[in-house]
Amino acid sequence: MNGICAALPPGSAVVFDSLGAFYHKAQRDNGVMRGVQSRFRWELESPADRAWPWPLQTTSIADEAARHPAVPRLIRWLFWVGTKTMPVRSWRVNLLSNGGEITAL
Repeated sequence: MNGICAALPPGSAVVFDSLGAFYHKAQRDNGVMRGVQSRFRWELESPADRAWPWPLQTTSIADEAARHPAVPRLIRWLFWVGTKTMPVRSWRVNLLSNGGEITAL
């Protein structure tokens, strides 16, 4: 990630999602994944625990979906319930920004 960030001009941002240990380990037990050659090769339980080249903003996908008005109410409720479990909380969307007006993730 440091190389990507270093190559970008000022005012740039990098957005990426990350998966925690649950997802990394669960792929071997997932029937859908058995037929797929690609695999997650690393996990990132808490992006805030790492050093990044730029300031980091991070939030769980479930937290975002649970409060986003465009998501149907039933789905928001399911994501809200999901925020109470570690596997869902460890799927995160992350933003690194080296400047500019980014007020929310």
